[in-house]
Amino acid sequence: MTTDFRSTAEDLDRLRDRVAGAAQAIGFEPVEAPAVTGRAFKGGEGTESATLSASDLPTETRALRFDRYTFLLALLPDEPALAGVEEAVRRFRNQCVIARSFLPANQALDLQGILMAPRGSDQDDDWRAVSLMVERDDRVVRKFVWLRPKSEAEEDASFEALLRRSALARPWDSDAEFTMAALDNINKLVAETSAVQRDLMDDWIKLALEDDGNPDELVDQLIEAAKARNAV
Repeated sequence: MTTDFRSTAEDLDRLRDRVAGAAQAIGFEPVEAPAVTGRAFKGGEGTESATLSASDLPTETRALRFDRYTFLLALLPDEPALAGVEEAVRRFRNQCVIARSFLPANQALDLQGILMAPRGSDQDDDWRAVSLMVERDDRVVRKFVWLRPKSEAEEDASFEALLRRSALARPWDSDAEFTMAALDNINKLVAETSAVQRDLMDDWIKLALEDDGNPDELVDQLIEAAKARNAV
């Protein structure tokens, strides 16, 4: 099965704008980083040995930087043929190596890549298999594949799902209300069950609070406390 649409440079521009908007929405100030999408390593401009050939790099690449993060964006081929995808990923990795040369060591670790597949690829079994292969390859940079839906109306939800796997995810920002789990509420647990004596539970809590970080010793102490209360 193949997809019905072809990816263009304009699609890549829209992806860049989407990523920038998502970064702004959580308080970052994204800026474009054209230097990291060039052919030369940092400090090697004009030097042939420090410059990669165009055939070893993606035809189109976009880059955004915000805070300590850098996102590198590129296109996957229009068809999920393995040879073509592997070549695109090879070129993308090369571009990421150049990008890392412009980043401090701690920021290089936060470099992430998004490779965009054509429209309709989210319903294509071949594209799904290819995307898993690409994302498992974590050499040089952590890579995410956006399998775009055929319908533009579904793009927002699809893109949000992609971001939830990236450095732009904010799972802790939620309006949901959380209640204490039963296992965390020891007093409630004791009140609702007769399986553990209250005195023994008090002994266990005391031992846990006094624990010095030796788990084996703590386990022995918990067992001894249970024996002392005739619970075992």
